[in-house]
Amino acid sequence: MSGIADVLPDLEPHTKAKHDILRRYLQAWFPIMALVQGSERIVYLDGFAGSGEYSQQEEGSPLIALRAALENDRWQIASSPREFLFLFIELIPEKVEHLRQVVASRFKLPSNVSVVHKCGRFDQCATTFLDEADRHAPPFPAIFGFIDPCGFSHTPFSVIKRLMGHRKCEVFINLMYEEISRFLSDPRHERTFDELFATREWRQGRKLRSGSRERFITGLYERQLRQVAGAAHIRSFKMLNVGNRTDYFLFFATKNPTGLRKMDEAMHKVDQRYGRVFSDRDNPNQLNLWGPQSDYAELRDLILHHYGGQEVPVDVIDQYVREHTSLHPSCIRPVLRQLEQDRLEGSIGLEVVSSPSKRRRRGTFPPGTVVRISPSRS
Repeated sequence: MSGIADVLPDLEPHTKAKHDILRRYLQAWFPIMALVQGSERIVYLDGFAGSGEYSQQEEGSPLIALRAALENDRWQIASSPREFLFLFIELIPEKVEHLRQVVASRFKLPSNVSVVHKCGRFDQCATTFLDEADRHAPPFPAIFGFIDPCGFSHTPFSVIKRLMGHRKCEVFINLMYEEISRFLSDPRHERTFDELFATREWRQGRKLRSGSRERFITGLYERQLRQVAGAAHIRSFKMLNVGNRTDYFLFFATKNPTGLRKMDEAMHKVDQRYGRVFSDRDNPNQLNLWGPQSDYAELRDLILHHYGGQEVPVDVIDQYVREHTSLHPSCIRPVLRQLEQDRLEGSIGLEVVSSPSKRRRRGTFPPGTVVRISPSRS
């Protein structure tokens, strides 16, 4: 039997921040999906649902999702022609029962809304659900999968791939980096990591240290989301602990640019400066010490390599960075300014071919500006 502290844990600041992102996104997602043609069922899948609440009765992700759908001032779910399924998966029986009671006591469900509780492992329950969904397709349901484990077990990439195989599916995944890094060299977890990343390449991270290992592991997972799962757009959000060290990363993956834009908005509500990071450290100014500076060199290299020798509108560069990379958009203008300065100093960079502003100042790139990128030397 689990103790009360296990069933109803304390709500930590980074968990609240994670839930704030989830809440804001789902408040936009449910009304949008309800209007999508061909989606007879709208599915919210919570892979590690927990008890539904915390020690001080703060609501967990299942209740947050239900409120985002049922108590949304943008629409009335009961008037929608769609069916809505909330699938809550949880391994621990005591948590399943507590969640069942909390949902029943707090919500009156319309006839087009159903809640299903599954007690079991995420990978097994999700596979069963997907098998049933495939037998009833077409049309494929619209699915939002929230996958928020406490560690790295039972979250194989094969399930992520199957979820993303549905055209209207999006996933929001907690990649528990601290635990992964801590056990990366433990041979007992090799098979689990093979399944988590759907590749053996993670082994290369064993010989790396600190920031290099973090960039490698998260970069590998993002690559797999793109190349294996077929995600067109990805955003990541970094969670830091009270020591200001990396705890985990949230990865959002979608095929829809509208979803990307709405998730950007949700993340920026939590981190108003960069939309990329949250820290449990008490000093709120600590967040300002982390920024996108580490993205500058990568973005500079990307622009030179991808557009080298071409004339290109800055709007096209903006769109490419936002939709096809995880680099933060706030890096774009500083990098363009530096590239223009580099070119003036005789190095590779860019020059402005045309601008809609007759009095354009150096280092500014208003919409409609066209630039010529120096040929890449690589």
